[in-house]
Amino acid sequence: MFNFLKRMIMASLFVALLSPCSFAAVPKEAQKPASSPSSEIVLVKVNGKTITKEGLDNATNNVLPQLAFHSFVSPDKLKSIRKQTLENLINNELIYKLYKDAAQDIKEKEIDAKVEELKKRLPPGETFD
Repeated sequence: MFNFLKRMIMASLFVALLSPCSFAAVPKEAQKPASSPSSEIVLVKVNGKTITKEGLDNATNNVLPQLAFHSFVSPDKLKSIRKQTLENLINNELIYKLYKDAAQDIKEKEIDAKVEELKKRLPPGETFD
């Protein structure tokens, strides 16, 4: 169980590094108030979290410079980028839910037992601090 969780956490970190669009911060001056009705359009709900058109636009705007450095982006390419960005946002929500649920399954006793097992593997005279 512990090895599985460790692998899953490492995989999620790897995925997070490969998809910076969902974790990139938008400067406050670049954020627009949600004044237009199109900004409140809900595209999809994933595990109770809504992904809006505005959220997709922000994520796309964050990833677009990385994918189209000094080049023109055709409408077809932009559509493809938006689709991939939306898929990344959905996948990140699903991964977050998976790990949140997995973390609840780990019991403190299991963690303590694993720590004790690791302490036994240490060479004599070494401490686990």
